[in-house]
Amino acid sequence: MDYIRGRLTPAPNSSSQTVMLGCVVAFLSFLTAELGGVLVVRPQMLWPIWPGCAFLVSVLLLVPRKIWPVLLAAGLAGFVVYDVRAGLGLRSTGLLIVSDTVEILIAALGLSYSFRGPVRLDNVKSLIKYSFFAVFLGPLAAAFIATAAFVGRDYWIRWRVGFFTEALALLTLTPAILTCAATKEAWIKKARAFYLEAAALIAGLGLLSYAALVAPGRGGSPVLLYSLLPFLLWSALRFGGSGISASMTLVASLSTWGAIHGRGPFTATEQLADVMSLQLFLFLAAATFMVLAVVVEERKQTERSFRESEKRFHLVADTAPVMIWMPDTDKLRTYFNQPWLDFIGRPIEAELGNGWAEGVHEEDLPSCQKTYSRSFDRRKSFEMQYRVRRHDGEYRWVLDIGVPRFDLDGSFVGYTGSCIDITTRKLAEEALADVGRKLIEAHAEERTWIARELHDDINQRIALLAVELDRFEQRRPSSREIPDHFRKSVSASSI
Repeated sequence: MDYIRGRLTPAPNSSSQTVMLGCVVAFLSFLTAELGGVLVVRPQMLWPIWPGCAFLVSVLLLVPRKIWPVLLAAGLAGFVVYDVRAGLGLRSTGLLIVSDTVEILIAALGLSYSFRGPVRLDNVKSLIKYSFFAVFLGPLAAAFIATAAFVGRDYWIRWRVGFFTEALALLTLTPAILTCAATKEAWIKKARAFYLEAAALIAGLGLLSYAALVAPGRGGSPVLLYSLLPFLLWSALRFGGSGISASMTLVASLSTWGAIHGRGPFTATEQLADVMSLQLFLFLAAATFMVLAVVVEERKQTERSFRESEKRFHLVADTAPVMIWMPDTDKLRTYFNQPWLDFIGRPIEAELGNGWAEGVHEEDLPSCQKTYSRSFDRRKSFEMQYRVRRHDGEYRWVLDIGVPRFDLDGSFVGYTGSCIDITTRKLAEEALADVGRKLIEAHAEERTWIARELHDDINQRIALLAVELDRFEQRRPSSREIPDHFRKSVSASSI
């Protein structure tokens, strides 16, 4: 068998392996039934916790659905063998097998179709889905069938005991098995200190549980139960769902053992009531710490996702062809990417806060800070140009664009800014402006020259024409000579 993506998957054409797996499941189911028989309250035959169905549900969720019938039949056969050895009647055995089948199918099918993959209790939504099918719906249906033989005054008490019997195992044992199977490789890679811590937790919790729930002379005092809380918190916060599931399984086993032998705080009244009190204590403790573990795990996942996202951002930012900076809500800058540091030639510690302003040209610094501060206060985008001292001492023009950042709830969290070196563009603009100025000056000079030329030429022509007219008036030629004289005057003025 190969463990692939959290599932036990037979190889192709592996009918013999499936049969072997069925035999293994039948044997393990018999052992879990025997373990449950050790924890039975006699002579009422009450199980405070029954691990058989929880084990089979775990197995079905770890294998392909096509071999469920074989493994389910094998597991139920193991239960039947135990029931026969325990001396249960045919009717009781039949009702228990039917109730187990209904419970297992409801839980396994519901979880398989709702999760559509490995069952991972790593967020509140997945825990709610798991609890609905495995902890509530399956045990609810099974309790009605399993207690059908009891029609007396104890029916509803037995029904409640039967419900919590299955719900407790599915709330503690099944998540432990599924989580361990899904995170097996991660657990193998853990450091030695991790296993030492886990061993210390189990040892401390086991000793305190024995002292509070099993040791003689503690029947009327529940005070020691409070000593378990720090260890359960430790388990939930450090080891997540698998840790709290394993811890609650240990506490449930020891508390049940103590109750069976008349020890611990759950032996003060009649046995049915004692079993019910024990189950309520275990169920509420397991549910509370399971929710805590899932919330903590969800938060850890969120933090891991945030760290991965931050790493990706830094990778993209450090390879981008622009200089990127980011400030906090107090206007002090908290991040500069590698291109900025390479451009400035200073370590990031020198640039953080207001250190970046030391490289801004003194003529541009007041307007730069004014624009930055005013835009920051208004939560508006801005764009400005200023000179910054490069690592070689040369001042370079940069175009700085800042955009405000807002959280999902709309709260302001700072700015994201980017700068590019526009010195070349600035020089080109200045050169183009200089060329335009020179063209305008050339045009002005050309117009002045043309105007001067026109002015001098026209004045000369008018003066020459006036001289000719004056001569004409002095000579007073005959009428026959007038046309010739005018032609000569026009010709002379047009030269």
